[in-house]
Amino acid sequence: MFKILACAAILFSSTALGFLKAADFEKREKILKHLKSDLDFIQNEITFMLTPIDEIIGKLSHSDSELKIFYKSVYEKILQNTDVPVSQIWLGETMKLAKVLPLTKSDTDVLSLLGQSFGKSDVDGQISAIKTAFQSLNIQLDSAVSDKNKNSRLFKSLGFYAGILIIVMFF
Repeated sequence: MFKILACAAILFSSTALGFLKAADFEKREKILKHLKSDLDFIQNEITFMLTPIDEIIGKLSHSDSELKIFYKSVYEKILQNTDVPVSQIWLGETMKLAKVLPLTKSDTDVLSLLGQSFGKSDVDGQISAIKTAFQSLNIQLDSAVSDKNKNSRLFKSLGFYAGILIIVMFF
């Protein structure tokens, strides 16, 4: 009876680890899709409403975006440090974001490059930077979908078969 329970626990836990790793690929895709819609929002606010970037980030901090925590953190730092440029705060928070979310270095590089234009250029310059970031995000999103399709199933199967292997080796 103990062997059966141990085998079931091993198989369940290894399969769960595989599914957790696969979930990172799915979460990355979801985050990048939300980021694209956030960029659309930022572009529209800058173009049509001429809203300052700090107010836009404040609005995004109250949205339902996957990056809500990121925007909230950036907005709070902007309010606390009025003498620090928005681009510098954005860059600092982007580095922290890479440690928390399953984003690649390329994903965070796109965010960093976008943030460098905030507060440093006119409306046309910011729109140009947003369009460039949007194009880069399309490439990153294609990569994320490809990685998800390729690796998600792999990790799910790998977790299950690793559990089977452990059971066979020890029992």
